[in-house]
Amino acid sequence: MRRMLPLLLLLCLLAPRALSEAAPSMAPVPTLEPLPAAPVRVLISAAGDCTLGGEVKSGIEKRFTRCAEKNGPDYFFANVQNLFVEDDFTLVNLEGPLTTATKYASKTYVMRGDPAYASILSGASVDVVNLANNHTRDFGDVGYRDTLSALESAGVAASGNDILYIAEKQGYRIGFIGFERWHHSAADAIAGVKAARSQCDLLIVSVHWGEEYDYTANTDQQKLGRALIDAGADLVLGTHPHVIQGVERYRDKYIVYSLGNFCFGGNTDPDDQDCYIFQQAFLLDASGASDGGIRIISCAVSSSASTNNYQPTPLTGDRAERLAGESHYPLHKMLALAIDGITSLSVKPIRMISFLGFFVSALSAIGVIWSILQYILHNTVSGWASTICIVCFVSGVQLLSLGVVGEYIGKIYTEVKHRPRYIIANRTPNFAKDETACTEPR
Repeated sequence: MRRMLPLLLLLCLLAPRALSEAAPSMAPVPTLEPLPAAPVRVLISAAGDCTLGGEVKSGIEKRFTRCAEKNGPDYFFANVQNLFVEDDFTLVNLEGPLTTATKYASKTYVMRGDPAYASILSGASVDVVNLANNHTRDFGDVGYRDTLSALESAGVAASGNDILYIAEKQGYRIGFIGFERWHHSAADAIAGVKAARSQCDLLIVSVHWGEEYDYTANTDQQKLGRALIDAGADLVLGTHPHVIQGVERYRDKYIVYSLGNFCFGGNTDPDDQDCYIFQQAFLLDASGASDGGIRIISCAVSSSASTNNYQPTPLTGDRAERLAGESHYPLHKMLALAIDGITSLSVKPIRMISFLGFFVSALSAIGVIWSILQYILHNTVSGWASTICIVCFVSGVQLLSLGVVGEYIGKIYTEVKHRPRYIIANRTPNFAKDETACTEPR
């Protein structure tokens, strides 16, 4: 046993080496690359013109004030609050200052609301408002500063008029900026979007543009909307026409040409109550923002079809189907529109009267000749031919005279219509640079 002990020790020393030489070599374990983070979903809700108050000179603002005093601030957005609470950011166009100032601009319509009405927005989970519109400065710089102060106190962010608001979600930056087409040229808006793009991962652009009560986007809107997408906007939201316009998908991004009114105190009973909430989900990752789907929620500016109670409401049933394509104009409105279109745009109806008078006069002259021939042929009824011909001839001459005078007046009216719709007192440098700049509305 003692003789075998040295042998066993030798085997123990040599065995590990022999095993290591016989064992196959192991490849190094690869380092796993970190999995890409899941995209961050951001849901944006956008609604149209919100005038929290009303027109001052006509006294309409008092009606909104009485409604607010009676029902409280939570009343106005009660029917849509659940939609805004569920999103990440809600944006509306605040059409009118929140101020107690009394000195207003010289213009036809002047909007104003109490600074306390900012709580209407914050209570409804409205996160951002666009201030780039033609009523923000109805009470000058004082009213504008009061508005900014009221919004800040209520915890509502302001954007537009050179204010770029940037929010954040899980490390991604969401920017909101706005422009209006009467003091911002197309070049200004495009340059502003390009500058904001470098500071944001997602950029929402509001534009106050277009013609009031026009249901179709004009050429200026289309060109500028697409140019803003080209410049870096991820979503373009339009307001100002006070009626809804279409939505265009351009380069996989959306241009909403007009959202219509929303909580609108500027009109007690608008002819068209249609509006909608535009919702879009964005998926944000290292490569940028991509479309996560859209939703258009048909609404009315009022929960009452007979008046404006300032309570925007999603449509259901027949009203929703009508907004999807059926006309909401009753027969008497359509007839009135047709008559107005026939009589007010040209002198053709008056000219038709002239032609009718000429035709009756000519026919009467022919009748006189015919009656003379019948008299010669002894086929006449005594007194009938002469009476009818004389009456017709006189009537024809009267119609002809009426037509001549009417056409003369109509031409005067047509020439008057060719006057400019607005008087431009002065021009800003931006107007001089941009031929497509618009004249500021009332």
